[in-house]
Amino acid sequence: MYEDNSELIENLNPFKNGQSQHLKLVKAKWAYGININELYNKTINPAISDCEIYFVKTKELIRKSDFLKVTSQTLFDRNETSMKRMSEILERWKKELFIDPPTIYPCPFDNTRVAFEDGRHRTIVAYHLNELVIPVAVDNTHFYKVKSLLTSLEMVNLQKKRNNH
Repeated sequence: MYEDNSELIENLNPFKNGQSQHLKLVKAKWAYGININELYNKTINPAISDCEIYFVKTKELIRKSDFLKVTSQTLFDRNETSMKRMSEILERWKKELFIDPPTIYPCPFDNTRVAFEDGRHRTIVAYHLNELVIPVAVDNTHFYKVKSLLTSLEMVNLQKKRNNH
C-alpha cells in the first residue's frame, strides 16, 4: 500500500498529531454477524469452520494477551511494520470498510495468557479507539481454555451453527 516511508508518515500524521481528535472520527467495523460475508479469512466463518465468534472486553483482552514484540501501550511506536499495519487499519475503518475479528488461542508458552493467530494490531487499534468490546474468533477446540483466561468472553450469537442446519 505504501511505496515509501514519506507516504506512510504523511498518512499517520493526522492521527499522531492531535491523536484524540482524529481518532474520535474512526469507528471499528468488524466482519461478523450480518456482515460475516465481508470476512477476508473465510476459515473463521462459523458456518463453514470449527470457529465461533465471541465478544470480549477489549481491556481484558489487552491485559491477558501476549503481543510478542508489538506494544499495546501506544498506537504508534518506532517499528515501521507496526506503524504501517496500524495506519492501514485506521484507513480502512475511516473508509468504513470491514476487517476480520482477531483470532485468538491459548498461549503455548504462558498458561495465563492468550496469543494471536491473527489480529494483534487490530486489537491494539480498537483499544486506542476506546472500543469497549470487540469480536474475536476462537476455534472450538480452544474455547474452554480461552474462556477460563478471558472471563468476559460471550458468544455473539447464542444459537450454535449446528442448530441452523
